[in-house]
Amino acid sequence: HVMPAGRRVRTAPASPPGKAPSPSPPSPLPGETASQPPPPQQPPAFARAAMSSGQSSAPDATGAAPAQPPSPLQPEKFDEMFNLSELSEEIASEIASGEKQLGRGEALVVAQLALLACVAFPPGPVQQLLDGTSIAVLLAGGVYLASSLFDLGRNLSPLPAPRKTHELVTKGAYATVRHPMYAGVLLAVLGLAGVTHSGARLALAALLWYVLDEKASIEEAALSERYPEYNAYKAKVKKFIPFIY
Repeated sequence: HVMPAGRRVRTAPASPPGKAPSPSPPSPLPGETASQPPPPQQPPAFARAAMSSGQSSAPDATGAAPAQPPSPLQPEKFDEMFNLSELSEEIASEIASGEKQLGRGEALVVAQLALLACVAFPPGPVQQLLDGTSIAVLLAGGVYLASSLFDLGRNLSPLPAPRKTHELVTKGAYATVRHPMYAGVLLAVLGLAGVTHSGARLALAALLWYVLDEKASIEEAALSERYPEYNAYKAKVKKFIPFIY
Protein backbone atom coordinates (compact mmCIF):
# COMPACT_ATOMS: atom_id res chain seq x y z
CA HIS A 1 0.00 0.00 0.00
CA VAL A 2 1.20 3.53 -0.70
CA MET A 3 0.72 6.05 2.10
CA PRO A 4 -0.84 9.27 0.92
CA ALA A 5 1.44 12.23 0.70
CA GLY A 6 1.37 14.66 3.61
CA ARG A 7 0.13 12.11 6.17
CA ARG A 8 2.40 11.58 9.17
CA VAL A 9 2.78 8.23 10.87
CA ARG A 10 2.59 8.18 14.71
CA THR A 11 5.01 5.76 16.22
CA ALA A 12 5.03 4.54 19.82
CA PRO A 13 7.97 5.69 21.90
CA ALA A 14 10.75 3.19 22.19
CA SER A 15 10.98 1.21 25.41
CA PRO A 16 14.20 1.36 27.37
CA PRO A 17 16.57 -1.55 26.92
CA GLY A 18 15.74 -4.58 29.03
CA LYS A 19 12.11 -3.52 29.68
CA ALA A 20 9.19 -5.03 27.86
CA PRO A 21 6.88 -2.54 26.19
CA SER A 22 3.65 -1.97 28.14
CA PRO A 23 0.59 -3.13 26.26
CA SER A 24 -1.56 -0.34 24.96
CA PRO A 25 -5.25 -0.37 25.80
CA PRO A 26 -7.41 -1.89 23.09
CA SER A 27 -9.10 0.53 20.78
CA PRO A 28 -12.87 0.63 21.07
CA LEU A 29 -14.81 -1.12 18.39
CA PRO A 30 -17.06 0.84 16.06
CA GLY A 31 -20.24 1.84 17.90
CA GLU A 32 -18.57 1.69 21.35
CA THR A 33 -17.43 4.59 23.51
CA ALA A 34 -14.28 4.63 25.53
CA SER A 35 -14.83 3.85 29.23
CA GLN A 36 -14.54 6.87 31.52
CA PRO A 37 -12.65 6.62 34.85
CA PRO A 38 -14.91 6.49 37.95
CA PRO A 39 -15.54 9.88 39.59
CA PRO A 40 -13.50 10.57 42.73
CA GLN A 41 -15.26 9.52 45.94
CA GLN A 42 -16.32 12.26 48.32
CA PRO A 43 -15.17 11.99 51.94
CA PRO A 44 -17.84 11.26 54.60
CA ALA A 45 -19.93 14.09 56.01
CA PHE A 46 -18.12 14.18 59.37
CA ALA A 47 -14.74 14.36 57.56
CA ARG A 48 -15.99 17.26 55.40
CA ALA A 49 -17.25 19.04 58.53
CA ALA A 50 -13.88 18.58 60.23
CA MET A 51 -12.08 19.84 57.11
CA SER A 52 -14.33 22.87 56.87
CA SER A 53 -13.89 23.65 60.59
CA GLY A 54 -10.15 23.33 60.25
CA GLN A 55 -10.18 25.65 57.26
CA SER A 56 -12.32 28.20 59.11
CA SER A 57 -9.84 28.36 61.97
CA ALA A 58 -6.90 28.90 59.62
CA PRO A 59 -5.37 32.39 59.58
CA ASP A 60 -6.52 34.76 56.89
CA ALA A 61 -4.41 36.67 54.37
CA THR A 62 -3.17 39.10 57.04
CA GLY A 63 -1.88 36.22 59.20
CA ALA A 64 -4.41 36.71 62.04
CA ALA A 65 -6.72 33.89 63.06
CA PRO A 66 -10.46 34.63 62.90
CA ALA A 67 -12.15 35.49 66.19
CA GLN A 68 -13.87 32.57 67.92
CA PRO A 69 -17.33 32.98 69.51
CA PRO A 70 -17.18 33.37 73.32
CA SER A 71 -17.74 30.16 75.28
CA PRO A 72 -20.29 30.26 78.15
CA LEU A 73 -17.90 28.15 80.28
CA GLN A 74 -15.14 30.73 80.36
CA PRO A 75 -14.21 31.67 83.97
CA GLU A 76 -14.63 35.40 83.38
CA LYS A 77 -18.11 34.87 81.92
CA PHE A 78 -19.09 32.65 84.86
CA ASP A 79 -17.80 35.21 87.36
CA GLU A 80 -19.60 38.00 85.50
CA MET A 81 -22.85 36.03 85.55
CA PHE A 82 -22.83 35.16 89.27
CA ASN A 83 -20.44 37.86 90.58
CA LEU A 84 -18.59 35.26 92.65
CA SER A 85 -15.86 37.59 93.86
CA GLU A 86 -18.30 40.04 95.42
CA LEU A 87 -20.45 37.22 96.82
CA SER A 88 -17.47 35.51 98.47
CA GLU A 89 -16.33 38.82 100.00
CA GLU A 90 -19.78 39.43 101.47
CA ILE A 91 -19.99 35.95 102.98
CA ALA A 92 -16.47 36.20 104.41
CA SER A 93 -17.18 39.60 105.99
CA GLU A 94 -20.42 38.36 107.58
CA ILE A 95 -18.71 35.31 109.05
CA ALA A 96 -15.75 37.33 110.31
CA SER A 97 -17.98 39.98 111.89
CA GLY A 98 -18.73 37.69 114.83
CA GLU A 99 -22.32 38.87 115.12
CA LYS A 100 -24.61 36.46 116.95
CA GLN A 101 -27.70 35.93 114.86
CA LEU A 102 -30.26 33.39 115.88
CA GLY A 103 -31.41 30.94 113.25
CA ARG A 104 -28.35 31.08 111.01
CA GLY A 105 -27.63 27.41 111.70
CA GLU A 106 -23.83 27.44 111.54
CA ALA A 107 -23.65 24.13 113.40
CA LEU A 108 -25.99 22.50 110.91
CA VAL A 109 -23.90 23.76 108.01
CA VAL A 110 -20.77 22.28 109.56
CA ALA A 111 -22.58 18.98 110.23
CA GLN A 112 -23.85 18.94 106.65
CA LEU A 113 -20.37 19.41 105.19
CA ALA A 114 -18.89 16.82 107.55
CA LEU A 115 -21.52 14.22 106.68
CA LEU A 116 -21.13 14.84 102.94
CA ALA A 117 -17.38 14.37 103.31
CA CYS A 118 -17.96 11.10 105.20
CA VAL A 119 -20.35 9.90 102.51
CA ALA A 120 -17.83 10.65 99.78
CA PHE A 121 -14.80 9.36 101.72
CA PRO A 122 -15.97 7.22 104.67
CA PRO A 123 -13.21 7.08 107.28
CA GLY A 124 -12.21 3.79 108.82
CA PRO A 125 -13.64 4.41 112.33
CA VAL A 126 -17.03 5.43 110.93
CA GLN A 127 -17.17 2.29 108.78
CA GLN A 128 -16.24 0.13 111.75
CA LEU A 129 -18.92 1.84 113.84
CA LEU A 130 -21.54 1.16 111.19
CA ASP A 131 -20.48 -2.47 110.89
CA GLY A 132 -20.62 -2.94 114.64
CA THR A 133 -24.04 -1.30 114.85
CA SER A 134 -25.34 -3.51 112.04
CA ILE A 135 -24.17 -6.64 113.82
CA ALA A 136 -25.86 -5.49 117.04
CA VAL A 137 -29.11 -4.78 115.19
CA LEU A 138 -28.99 -8.20 113.51
CA LEU A 139 -28.50 -9.98 116.82
CA ALA A 140 -31.19 -7.89 118.52
CA GLY A 141 -33.63 -8.80 115.78
CA GLY A 142 -32.91 -12.49 116.23
CA VAL A 143 -33.36 -12.27 120.02
CA TYR A 144 -36.57 -10.27 119.67
CA LEU A 145 -37.96 -12.78 117.17
CA ALA A 146 -37.13 -15.78 119.36
CA SER A 147 -38.61 -14.09 122.45
CA SER A 148 -41.87 -13.28 120.68
CA LEU A 149 -42.18 -16.86 119.40
CA PHE A 150 -41.67 -18.16 122.95
CA ASP A 151 -44.28 -15.75 124.39
CA LEU A 152 -46.82 -16.50 121.66
CA GLY A 153 -46.54 -20.28 122.10
CA ARG A 154 -49.39 -22.30 120.60
CA ASN A 155 -51.17 -19.12 119.48
CA LEU A 156 -48.80 -18.87 116.49
CA SER A 157 -50.55 -18.56 113.12
CA PRO A 158 -49.15 -17.76 109.67
CA LEU A 159 -52.38 -15.96 108.72
CA PRO A 160 -53.33 -12.51 110.04
CA ALA A 161 -56.67 -13.85 111.32
CA PRO A 162 -56.50 -15.41 114.81
CA ARG A 163 -57.16 -19.12 115.18
CA LYS A 164 -60.28 -20.49 116.93
CA THR A 165 -58.31 -21.45 120.02
CA HIS A 166 -56.27 -18.23 119.97
CA GLU A 167 -55.69 -16.33 123.22
CA LEU A 168 -54.75 -12.66 123.42
CA VAL A 169 -51.10 -12.31 124.49
CA THR A 170 -49.98 -9.01 126.03
CA LYS A 171 -47.02 -10.08 128.18
CA GLY A 172 -43.30 -10.48 127.56
CA ALA A 173 -42.20 -9.06 124.22
CA TYR A 174 -45.84 -8.18 123.48
CA ALA A 175 -45.75 -5.70 126.35
CA THR A 176 -43.19 -3.58 124.47
CA VAL A 177 -44.76 -3.63 120.97
CA ARG A 178 -47.94 -5.16 119.56
CA HIS A 179 -46.08 -7.12 116.87
CA PRO A 180 -42.65 -8.07 118.22
CA MET A 181 -42.28 -10.91 115.72
CA TYR A 182 -42.54 -8.53 112.79
CA ALA A 183 -40.26 -6.06 114.53
CA GLY A 184 -37.64 -8.78 115.05
CA VAL A 185 -37.77 -9.76 111.38
CA LEU A 186 -37.32 -6.13 110.29
CA LEU A 187 -34.40 -5.60 112.67
CA ALA A 188 -32.68 -8.74 111.41
CA VAL A 189 -33.12 -7.74 107.76
CA LEU A 190 -31.82 -4.20 108.42
CA GLY A 191 -28.83 -5.57 110.30
CA LEU A 192 -28.06 -8.02 107.50
CA ALA A 193 -28.22 -5.21 104.93
CA GLY A 194 -25.75 -3.18 106.98
CA VAL A 195 -23.33 -6.06 107.56
CA THR A 196 -23.24 -7.00 103.88
CA HIS A 197 -23.24 -3.35 102.69
CA SER A 198 -26.11 -4.21 100.37
CA GLY A 199 -28.30 -1.44 99.04
CA ALA A 200 -30.61 -4.04 97.47
CA ARG A 201 -31.30 -5.64 100.87
CA LEU A 202 -31.94 -2.21 102.34
CA ALA A 203 -34.52 -1.46 99.64
CA LEU A 204 -36.13 -4.87 100.18
CA ALA A 205 -36.28 -4.16 103.93
CA ALA A 206 -38.33 -1.03 103.21
CA LEU A 207 -40.67 -3.06 101.01
CA LEU A 208 -40.93 -5.73 103.71
CA TRP A 209 -41.86 -3.04 106.24
CA TYR A 210 -44.80 -2.00 104.05
CA VAL A 211 -46.02 -5.60 103.64
CA LEU A 212 -45.79 -6.40 107.36
CA ASP A 213 -47.46 -3.13 108.29
CA GLU A 214 -50.43 -3.94 106.05
CA LYS A 215 -50.60 -7.49 107.40
CA ALA A 216 -50.52 -6.20 110.99
CA SER A 217 -53.41 -3.81 110.27
CA ILE A 218 -55.57 -6.70 109.02
CA GLU A 219 -54.61 -8.77 112.05
CA GLU A 220 -55.47 -5.93 114.46
CA ALA A 221 -58.90 -5.47 112.89
CA ALA A 222 -59.65 -9.17 113.51
CA LEU A 223 -58.29 -9.03 117.07
CA SER A 224 -60.35 -5.93 117.88
CA GLU A 225 -63.47 -7.70 116.64
CA ARG A 226 -62.84 -10.78 118.83
CA TYR A 227 -61.36 -9.16 121.95
CA PRO A 228 -62.98 -5.94 123.22
CA GLU A 229 -59.96 -5.23 125.46
CA TYR A 230 -57.64 -5.09 122.47
CA ASN A 231 -58.44 -1.42 121.78
CA ALA A 232 -57.11 -0.41 125.21
CA TYR A 233 -53.99 -2.49 124.61
CA LYS A 234 -53.59 -0.89 121.19
CA ALA A 235 -53.84 2.61 122.63
CA LYS A 236 -51.13 1.86 125.21
CA VAL A 237 -48.56 -0.17 123.23
CA LYS A 238 -46.90 0.89 119.96
CA LYS A 239 -47.00 -1.19 116.80
CA PHE A 240 -43.38 -1.93 115.80
CA ILE A 241 -41.00 0.49 117.58
CA PRO A 242 -41.39 1.15 121.33
CA PHE A 243 -42.53 4.73 122.15
CA ILE A 244 -42.26 5.72 118.44
CA TYR A 245 -44.45 3.69 116.05
